[in-house]
Order: sequence, then C-alpha cells, then structure tokens
Amino acid sequence: MQVVRIHQQGGPEVIHYIATRDDLLWRSGDLFAWIQAGELKVRIERSYTLHEAGIAQRDLASRMTSGKPLLEPPGWSLRGAISPR
Repeated sequence: MQVVRIHQQGGPEVIHYIATRDDLLWRSGDLFAWIQAGELKVRIERSYTLHEAGIAQRDLASRMTSGKPLLEPPGWSLRGAISPR
C-alpha cells in the first residue's frame, strides 16, 4: 500500500505519490475496492449539498466535525451508500 502523508490538520494527502493518470486510476481503483469490500471504513461525519459548502467550511474551521464532510454536487446523493460513522 502506498504511504499516505498526514498533514498537520490530520488529513491524508496522496497527490505527491501519484505520478501519472494510470497510477491515479490504479490506486483509486484499489481504494474504492477496499471501501466496497468493507476492508477500509470511511467515516463521513455529515454530508452537505454543494450549496451548503460554506456551512461545511465553517464546521471544519470551528472543529464542529471530527469525521470527513462530504460535498455532494447537484443530482448526486451518496446518502445511504456511505453510512455515517
């Protein structure tokens, strides 16, 4: 598994470890397969519509959330596909 760098804010960053688009597709395919198989748990604290992005930013800045906020573009809904906590 690729090493994931942790920022001071606690968020993982893989951008510096992905050299090509093929690498990105390969690694993201692994990641989503692990999530789908239940081998990797993703904790979504709350989901926001794109129109609520300002609220999401405020919640992050005030440390009102401990999990990852999820921004959903118009026409998309992942509610139920990824369960909170």
